[in-house]
Amino acid sequence: MSYVNPENWIPSEGIILEPAATVAVKSELNTIILAGPGAGKTELLAQRACYLLQTNLCPSPQKILAISFKTDAAENLRKRVELRCGKELSARFESRTYDSFAKQLLDRFRLGIPDAYRPAKDYHIATTSREIQDIAVGFIKERHPNSPDWPHEINFNLLFRRLSEDGLPFLKTGKIFTHGFW
Repeated sequence: MSYVNPENWIPSEGIILEPAATVAVKSELNTIILAGPGAGKTELLAQRACYLLQTNLCPSPQKILAISFKTDAAENLRKRVELRCGKELSARFESRTYDSFAKQLLDRFRLGIPDAYRPAKDYHIATTSREIQDIAVGFIKERHPNSPDWPHEINFNLLFRRLSEDGLPFLKTGKIFTHGFW
């Protein structure tokens, strides 16, 4: 692979960067980019990744990780970098969502998690209120088969909020605190 001298690097696809964007792309410092929708932030990030990869300022085997909130944003950035750098260099560029990055970490280090909190190998991440409700119903039916009034005693909205916002439950003498779901 032949690399470009940083002084000779130019944006790909015939794109012309304004002077401030060129400084941000070629900067050796951390840079904050503040701009409204449609201002070209994604393209600037793609050009920055290409600059680092094509000049070997991000030397192999190092990788670049970009994290976005939305799947379509992560995919858009990934495709732009691949289009501008080619498959070989863009293989060292990962564009993920926060959720997929967190799941990747969990999958990679799952066995290092204490048994009480470790998910099964084929775990599923519940993301909707309905999924949380189905898990809670199954759990309660299994452990309290003789309590017919339990569905009327649970606030499922509160349960979902607590399970999705709170940290892992605290253990005390083998019992899990329920955080007032009942």
